[in-house]
Amino acid sequence: MKAAGTAVVPAIRTLGAGGGKVSSTQPFPPYSSSCLAHSCRAGRVGDLPAASTLSRTAAPDRGKSDLTGSPRSGGSLVEIMVSVLILMIVAVAGARYLFTSDAVLAIQRNRRAALETANGRLEDLKATFTSWPVDANPDYITKNGTSWATWGTYTNQYVTNNGVRMSLLTTLQWLDASSSNCVKATVSVAYRTNQSDQVVLQTLISH
Repeated sequence: MKAAGTAVVPAIRTLGAGGGKVSSTQPFPPYSSSCLAHSCRAGRVGDLPAASTLSRTAAPDRGKSDLTGSPRSGGSLVEIMVSVLILMIVAVAGARYLFTSDAVLAIQRNRRAALETANGRLEDLKATFTSWPVDANPDYITKNGTSWATWGTYTNQYVTNNGVRMSLLTTLQWLDASSSNCVKATVSVAYRTNQSDQVVLQTLISH
């Protein structure tokens, strides 16, 4: 016969302090219904583990990428787009630099050739020219083969440097009115299609 007002609590498997199972199963001692209710309200029914010992599901790592469009995968797409944009800017700048470099090198080659042409004309004047100016007006000098010609008005010649036809102008003029035996020789050779870009060499020749 069961005593009145007495509740029998079935046996349960309790958890240890670390959350593990205890190897033995022991029934709770009988409690009266009033005591059991009081124990439930006080939170002392059995040796239930504390809430901190219960297993919890870890929150997903927001930094890990997956195939579901996580923030990590979105950030990677932005990084790729920025990298491609930077590469495009660098490629365009590099192509422009190479194009500009080729143009500058071509101009420098033409200028060097013009300088050599002007210097050769001055040396040729010193060595072979004999028809010196007879007044203070400038004389324009041209040469065809080995023959020199003197002109009283503007007359130039053309030379070909690096496959480009350029203007060549040679003038002789007295240094001053009292020094007819000393003349100033000036040679101008263009090195670009714009005739204002030219090499100008001058020297004094005594005769």
